[in-house]
Amino acid sequence: MSQPPNFKERSGNGMPRRLGIVTSHLPFGSSEAFLYPELKGLSELGYELTIFPAAPRSNRRVHNDFKVDFVRFPLFAPRTFLRAFGVFSRNIRVASQALRTILKSKNRLRTKLKNIVLFPVGLAVGGEARARGITHLHAYWLSGPATVGLVASQVAGLSWSYSAHSWDIFMEDNLICEKMKSASFGRVISEQGHAALRLRSQTFQSGPLRVIHLGVMIVNQVPPEKNTSPIGRIDLLCPAYLLPVKGHAYLIEALRGVIDAGVDCRCLFAGEGPLRTSLARKIRDLGLAEVVSMPGMIPHDQFLKQLRSGTYDAVVLASVQLGTEFEGIPVSLMEAMSAGIPCIATRTGAIDELINSECGILVEQRDPVALRDAIVRLAVDPLGRKAMGLAARRRVAAEFDATESARSLAALISDAEGSTGRPAG
Repeated sequence: MSQPPNFKERSGNGMPRRLGIVTSHLPFGSSEAFLYPELKGLSELGYELTIFPAAPRSNRRVHNDFKVDFVRFPLFAPRTFLRAFGVFSRNIRVASQALRTILKSKNRLRTKLKNIVLFPVGLAVGGEARARGITHLHAYWLSGPATVGLVASQVAGLSWSYSAHSWDIFMEDNLICEKMKSASFGRVISEQGHAALRLRSQTFQSGPLRVIHLGVMIVNQVPPEKNTSPIGRIDLLCPAYLLPVKGHAYLIEALRGVIDAGVDCRCLFAGEGPLRTSLARKIRDLGLAEVVSMPGMIPHDQFLKQLRSGTYDAVVLASVQLGTEFEGIPVSLMEAMSAGIPCIATRTGAIDELINSECGILVEQRDPVALRDAIVRLAVDPLGRKAMGLAARRRVAAEFDATESARSLAALISDAEGSTGRPAG
């Protein structure tokens, strides 16, 4: 394997390069904790990171094990408006052009209003990035964070880029073409998303568009083996928000079938959401109160410890496609596989870019019988389950290592630094 480039030396003055990261919420709340492994990788490559959360939902910071700075410009806060006014008054022409791009867009009214609300945040982030000597801005998500990145790059005269995931490509059409034109490059986490954005860019010139999978930290420790008899108990984990797209109702029906097949099964639903009451009722109605537990959200560090402790035999996601809403490549599955745990999932979104027949089981969506059969198959074959878990671990280490994803992203950022964001419209 080639050695990572020495970014401190390549900065030209012996100082580490300063990279601005625009997130949706991170480091506040837990919804984007999956970004930390890649950010840690960028930090280890010599970048000094400053995180700018576009719209944090919480005041609670997520713990991380490496040094990272952050600057928060709250929506509607007086200090955000004051900073934005100062930046606007010093950069009237480019700031006005960025505002016109937002106002002239053909987005839905709700999306346009969201961008108008984020416009002062973008101005403030641009001013702060310039004051801190940041050399490049990278926005995670092609939605609101990329709006902040686009505006900030214009007023700060910096290059910028984005990471596009799934929901932000297929569900929210938020200045996608304008952002692709303006950014130095785009990173997409799946081949599915890459194909969709390439189709969008056929009528205009955009920066390079590259597929770089999001990755997870690969821990050398092999989790302890469970001592489960061939027809004994199987412990499952379903790490997913309690939302319709996650398909919990189909999994509950499948679990009823697993019990009826004579398998002693336990399943923990790790997540919170609006379907809690209806799912609890379905669990009770099907007589699964002793089978399914719903403790709510599990802190990310605790979740990872549980995966590596040998607590679970398999992880299962019963996701479905609802119109343009579907899975990307779920990080929770990568994390499970990196811990040597086989996964059962549905053929939705880009999940088949992660799981193949050697390292997991894919079934059709909305099919409780197929889910039941997959669970029973793993329950009665502990040796096959172990082999599948080891294959899952190798698969993630080869294709979804956060250290390697950070290295690939850093190479693109290094090429982009020194240029400036192109006008968006």
